[in-house]
Parts: sequence; structure tokens; C-alpha cells
Amino acid sequence: MEGRYQEAAGVWEEADGLIIVKRTRLRSPDAFAGTVLHELSHALSGAPDVSFAFEEQLTQELGRVVARRLTQAVEHNELTRQSTDSRGRSPMASLPPRLGCWR
Repeated sequence: MEGRYQEAAGVWEEADGLIIVKRTRLRSPDAFAGTVLHELSHALSGAPDVSFAFEEQLTQELGRVVARRLTQAVEHNELTRQSTDSRGRSPMASLPPRLGCWR
């Protein structure tokens, strides 16, 4: 697969039980957190990249993180269409009025 190699941002070292994150990922909280969640999903699923088991675990971990933040937002009344950020923009304005689910 010539031209498709990309250096890893993080690695799950199963033998040592360690997640190792590339130092440059520490520059951004989002990049660091994303890398840790990615590698944690490898650790919990035992699955490699591009596998259903890995994708399912990653989805579960992301769901847990977002659910915690949503719970905090609800507890602090941050999820109203009337609330605005420091620039006067509503963080909820771009969302649809209702969210749907598949069965």
C-alpha cells in the first residue's frame, strides 16, 4: 500500500498495559482526548483498526463521553434555545427541533 502509511498518533501497548500518545498530540486537548479514546477502544475491544469490534467500542466510548457532557449541560441549564455564547450566538440554534431515532 504505497503512499498510504501514516505515522500513528498513539499506540496501545497490550503487553505493558500502556497507552502511548505522540507528544505533538498534547498541543490540542481535542487531539489528545481523541487519541486516548481511540487507543482506549483498542484496549477494551482487543480489536485492530478497521474492524467492527473496534468501531463498536469506539462508538460506545464516545457515547459515554458525550452523555456525561450532556448530563452536565442539563444540570447547569446550558441546553436551552434561548441561551447564547459570548458572541450572542445560540449553540442550539443550528439543531433540529427534535431528534429522531431508528428502530
